[in-house]
Amino acid sequence: MSDSIKGIYIHIPFCREICSYCDFIKVKYDFGYVDKYLDSLENEMNLYNIECHKIESIYIGGGTPSVLSLIELTKLFRIINTAKYPNLKEFTFEINIEDLNKDKLELLLNNNVNRLSIGIQSLNNDILNLLKRNYTYADIISGFELLKKYPFKRISCDFIININNQSMTDINEILSFINKYQIKHVSIYSLILEKGTLLYNNNYVIDEELFYENDINESLVTNMGFEHYEVSNYALQQEYSFHNLLYWHNEHYYGFGLAACGYLDNYRYYNTKSITKYLNQNYQKTYEYYNDNETLKNEIIMQFRLFNGINIKEINDKYSIDFTKYFRTAIIKNRKRLIIKNDFLYFSEEGKLFLNDLIIDFIMDIKE
Repeated sequence: MSDSIKGIYIHIPFCREICSYCDFIKVKYDFGYVDKYLDSLENEMNLYNIECHKIESIYIGGGTPSVLSLIELTKLFRIINTAKYPNLKEFTFEINIEDLNKDKLELLLNNNVNRLSIGIQSLNNDILNLLKRNYTYADIISGFELLKKYPFKRISCDFIININNQSMTDINEILSFINKYQIKHVSIYSLILEKGTLLYNNNYVIDEELFYENDINESLVTNMGFEHYEVSNYALQQEYSFHNLLYWHNEHYYGFGLAACGYLDNYRYYNTKSITKYLNQNYQKTYEYYNDNETLKNEIIMQFRLFNGINIKEINDKYSIDFTKYFRTAIIKNRKRLIIKNDFLYFSEEGKLFLNDLIIDFIMDIKE
């Protein structure tokens, strides 16, 4: 197993508003909390002997990291940049539409952020209101016009589909927006009712007749040249999310912040979900150890999300197995749904429709 740790995830849990669909760990923004939170974050990071020369990706997510003031963001970057990361390939910062302003964009550039992740979710004002997003279509256009003046070449946008009253007109507007602003990475998620969210608590019912995945996929891939490289993600000109690829390849990474998760030396650890405990530097980490079989199981689950499939040689080298013999039963059972080519195993068009079944069959082949 490789002990190289290539990624750092930092969770900033604060939000102006709580979105109606979100079940992530988040806290309503209160400037009285933030300074103490950043102190605790710095202390937590100092508990680890981070080999900075191995770090290739830093991802600041939330919550809404961009809700922090300029002074608070300056402190956050001072904490991160105390060390140097000579081999850093990707530095991603999640930013909301309402925070796309001159001062914050310049601060991000000056601190070596080279990729922005923007959760737009919809261009329809009624849907934005339903989702409790704190901006309008006009704000989105204004923000992206401003962005054109800055040298952020790597921009990723998130959209949610299959929302009641969403129409094909809405989908086409999303596609036109992606094309107009030359977005090279897009994440498309279907609305899910998560327990405890506002939509769930208000007994919102999703119209099961809505299914825009095929329309989106056809347009992005066939008409616009995107690669559908992961179940929910599309990239143009190989502008993949390097950080997410670390997760999907089951690589080790540090996780810092409230409710953050990390993966080190085959231990997955979870920080406390209590903001009070975190502010008091009581991280209350819990640990789960994964043996080789459990790690292989996770690897199969994650790599099957990638449309170029499972890297057979990589799996053979990491786990000292012969992949095609080890998974012989699953491969034979699903031979019409799978393709093996150039040391990669991936699913056919038919296989895409049975992804969960395929994963279960492969997991069943893993020896206990």
